Amino acid sequence: MNAGIDRHHRFAPVLIVAVATTTMGAFAGTFGGGSVLVAAVGLAWGLALGAIATRLSRRESWRPRLANGALLAASLAAGILFGFGLLDLSLHSRLLAAAPQDIGILIHSPLGDVFVVGLIALNTSLEWLLLPVLVLLNWQVPNRRTLVVVAAGLYYAMRVWSYLYFVPRIFDWGELPVGQPFSAEQLDQIRTWVALSWVRGAVDGLMVVLLLVAMLVPASVVLRRRQAAEPAASSAPSLPH
Repeated sequence: MNAGIDRHHRFAPVLIVAVATTTMGAFAGTFGGGSVLVAAVGLAWGLALGAIATRLSRRESWRPRLANGALLAASLAAGILFGFGLLDLSLHSRLLAAAPQDIGILIHSPLGDVFVVGLIALNTSLEWLLLPVLVLLNWQVPNRRTLVVVAAGLYYAMRVWSYLYFVPRIFDWGELPVGQPFSAEQLDQIRTWVALSWVRGAVDGLMVVLLLVAMLVPASVVLRRRQAAEPAASSAPSLPH
């Protein structure tokens, strides 16, 4: 009975991660490669990460360091993403208020590519590696588990929204001829896009806060509890059959 519960407990984070990477693959595939193919790659990737994390976590002494390392890496990337996004949105908002027709400077090359490539790099690392590993390696820390799962859930919800709304529109505007004036309708669409992006940025900030709070929970406590429980269990008298 306990063995079955323990197996289920170990498999749960792998299932969550596999669902997340498969979903991200399905949405990412709409922009190239095909949804089914990239979703299959996402499924294989999520299961592979789960297998690797499970193998690395077999050593009890490694678990706190792995959990802390994954949390630190995810927190740093999330913090950089939040700051980078704030800079991007601030520039968009100021330019729209001062000179709306100049907004193409932030959409087209070369400056537009800097922001797009930077955001793609940060989001790709988070959605495909850092957050899955974070969930897998911190699952055994009960007081962290809820925080990291909620943080990851918020992030992936925003990524789905991005794939459905934000990414297609910024790509469409980026394909417009450089120097072509934006119509009043297009400028209204860009203003709406920027306004909604502030909501997305606020959620990114909330994710950073949740990860920072999770850092206040020491992973080593779980290891010490298990080490203390093992001698107690071994010294307990066995019941006669």
